[in-house]
Amino acid sequence: MNTKTRIYKTAEALKKGEVVLISTDTVCGLAALPGNTGAIERIYEMKKRDLSKPLALLIPSIEWVWKWVEKNEEIEKICRENWPGAVTLIMKTKEDETIGLRMPDCPPLLRLMEITGPLCATSANVSGEPAPVQVNQVCRDIREKCDVIDDLGVRPDGKPSSVIDITGSSRNIVRQ
Repeated sequence: MNTKTRIYKTAEALKKGEVVLISTDTVCGLAALPGNTGAIERIYEMKKRDLSKPLALLIPSIEWVWKWVEKNEEIEKICRENWPGAVTLIMKTKEDETIGLRMPDCPPLLRLMEITGPLCATSANVSGEPAPVQVNQVCRDIREKCDVIDDLGVRPDGKPSSVIDITGSSRNIVRQ
């Protein structure tokens, strides 16, 4: 199956509320559409992840930031300095909450999100365990619970994204 066909099939699965295992530019991830609470709950169960730890939101372009965050030049500058790439930025939303956004440097994943919109995503590992780089490194229990597995034809770099909190007056590195 060619990449374009795989991306469309993965997009259809996401739209049906399924959980997908995908490769990204960093590590393998579990993804679902943000509005699908059932799929997101499944991701938390698969990972044995504490519900207090939010999932990141992958976005296909910087323009998506302004859906949640008040537009300003400083945030736009920080986004352009770090994206696309392996950096998750924690920002204050218009509702004064926090959100972690990342625009991956992964053309097939960006094409997928052009069809689906943003994706809730996290690494495809049990919480506390090392994040898998290749799809075949994802533990069998998680692989078997995924509705679709698509490596998107990319080779991740093997390091989870850095996380930078820009909610305050300075940049705070949460994870490097």
